[in-house]
Amino acid sequence: MESVREHMRECPSESEIAQVVLQELEQRGNCTMEELIHNLPEYSWNQVFTAVDRLSREGALMVKYSSRVDLYLLSAAQARSGNPRQAAPQEQAGNGL
Repeated sequence: MESVREHMRECPSESEIAQVVLQELEQRGNCTMEELIHNLPEYSWNQVFTAVDRLSREGALMVKYSSRVDLYLLSAAQARSGNPRQAAPQEQAGNGL
């Protein structure tokens, strides 16, 4: 079966790119924005960032700051493990990006 990513290479819409971003995060688990962009070379930085911003505002994607490595980590919301917690107010407002 063809993946969403393979199917939507020609002039993808924002929602199509968002589907590809979620598919990538569900397969990879946590990753940085740079890793995500590196793994989606067929899309521009701006296209990926716009999808991440939209998905995080919709609650489909989590953006978490890791002070241990001084990076923001992205993950699909349903891929979270452990106890669910509310994002800090500053993360909700700007999603940390």
